[in-house]
Amino acid sequence: MQRGGLAPWQVLRVKALVEARLADRVTSAELAAAARLSPSHFSRAFRASFGDAPKTYVNRRRIARSKDMMLSTGDSLAAIALACGLSDQAHFCRMFRRFEGQSPSVWRRLRGGEREAAWPLIAAE
Repeated sequence: MQRGGLAPWQVLRVKALVEARLADRVTSAELAAAARLSPSHFSRAFRASFGDAPKTYVNRRRIARSKDMMLSTGDSLAAIALACGLSDQAHFCRMFRRFEGQSPSVWRRLRGGEREAAWPLIAAE
């Protein structure tokens, strides 16, 4: 355990809660309760252990899950946003760009994750 950080059992419990609840709202108070700490002490200990604030960590995990979904499914960005606990596609796109430096559609296209639409070609007469 890092000085001032979370104990190993607290890290495991917090990570498990975050992963289980990515599609839902996860508050620092809920995470603090899972670690059996006061919210203020939890926030300091979390930052010492993870290097980020709890909210930033949760958002990073949401972006990581969205990247997995973009590569493995043909789901729309709106559906992925909702599945990752974000309010809508616009919110998802803003957050994704902030963390990754490019839009989710560009990121997906560059990695070949977007399935091509099977539109029939119409020959010009």
